[in-house]
Amino acid sequence: MRLTKLTANGFKNLKQVALEPDENYNLILGENAQGKTNLLEAIWILTGCRSFRGTKERDYLAIDGQDLLVEAQFIDARRTQSVRLAMVPGGNVPEKKFWCNDVPQKGSALFSVFHCVVFTPEDLSLVNGGPERRRAFLDLCSAQLHAPVLSLVRRYQLVLRQRNAVLKQKLPPEQAGTMLAVFDRQLVSLGTAIAMQRAAYIRRLKDVCVPLYREISRGREEVSLHYHSAVYGKDAELLLPEQADESLIAQYAEKMEQSRQSDLLFGHTASGVHRDDLLLCIDGSTAR
Repeated sequence: MRLTKLTANGFKNLKQVALEPDENYNLILGENAQGKTNLLEAIWILTGCRSFRGTKERDYLAIDGQDLLVEAQFIDARRTQSVRLAMVPGGNVPEKKFWCNDVPQKGSALFSVFHCVVFTPEDLSLVNGGPERRRAFLDLCSAQLHAPVLSLVRRYQLVLRQRNAVLKQKLPPEQAGTMLAVFDRQLVSLGTAIAMQRAAYIRRLKDVCVPLYREISRGREEVSLHYHSAVYGKDAELLLPEQADESLIAQYAEKMEQSRQSDLLFGHTASGVHRDDLLLCIDGSTAR
């Protein structure tokens, strides 16, 4: 994919920006606090995702209160397309409106269409941060290759919150068991699908990452990636197939059943893909 045109007005301090990037590479130069990173952020939010800087949506808007409009044209493997975001000031949470090729869209639909990759110093947290950062990385990257992944993850998180709410109520065992069974069936189905997508992405990532790192290090170091699944164990990327089968679903259900008593005791769900991690190693030692 290649960005061919960008216009931005009313996004933070950006005013009447018009850009036609070079097809090879582009350098954005300027003094501090003039909007260089804001320009990159404006491009990123056209993916429909939250800001990579953690900016609240109401802070996208310029302080002078004008309307926000960001639009881009790009060429992908098939054709030229366009994406557009508009926001109008007003209310605590201004409404965002997205279009793709002039057709109104939900923001989540754009992520698999307008492909962006951003790398910032904060991304070092992929190595030295907590596992939640690496899980989010896996899911976002997987969603660019397979759009339904984001929906799977969001549904899983919703069901997980509902299950944990039941656990915190400390209900009588029989009543709690009946309610948990409903949520467990959903978590098993969603969790198995998410685990397979993560494993598939890590396999693809390894094919690129390992030889590239070997070239960068001039052969002095070897990097390896491992999918540590809370259900399917370490190196799950080597075990999980492309398609789910009954044995995988049964294995996930058994893991949930084994942890139910401790879940009831501690008030949270101990097993599932929300406990997974991507392990990065250099010469067999953890990169962290």
